[in-house]
Amino acid sequence: MVIEKRRERRLKVRLPVRITYPQGGTIFTHTENISRLGTYVEIDREIPLGVHLDMVIDIPAYTSALSLTGELRCWGDVFRCNLIGEIDSNKIYGVGIFFTDFFSPQDRDKLSKYIDFLILKEQEDIKQAIQRWRGKRRKRRD
Repeated sequence: MVIEKRRERRLKVRLPVRITYPQGGTIFTHTENISRLGTYVEIDREIPLGVHLDMVIDIPAYTSALSLTGELRCWGDVFRCNLIGEIDSNKIYGVGIFFTDFFSPQDRDKLSKYIDFLILKEQEDIKQAIQRWRGKRRKRRD
């Protein structure tokens, strides 16, 4: 049994993200997973631990409330950067980023509400899968 030590649940979701920092310019990538506290991305360069990043994350249109979708701006610090592989002789690094601040309270709320939506959707998907499984079991018994 694995015991989760994280304070916030990570959700596997691919969101477009633009990362900017003085020593490395701008990187366009996507999240591999995200939580209210940070994100994990894979990029083509190594970023030193502790580097402060400026990020713009694009939240998809999952609701009719336009204030909860679109770009959100935040800042974060690199707490992990590991070489994870190579593609066509290009190195790929996995980067863990801890969110340190948001441009506005609305940006923080935008991320939080989207994560709430993803958790609820996951719970509904699990419930539906269990119902389908139970239906198949009943059919086999009949």
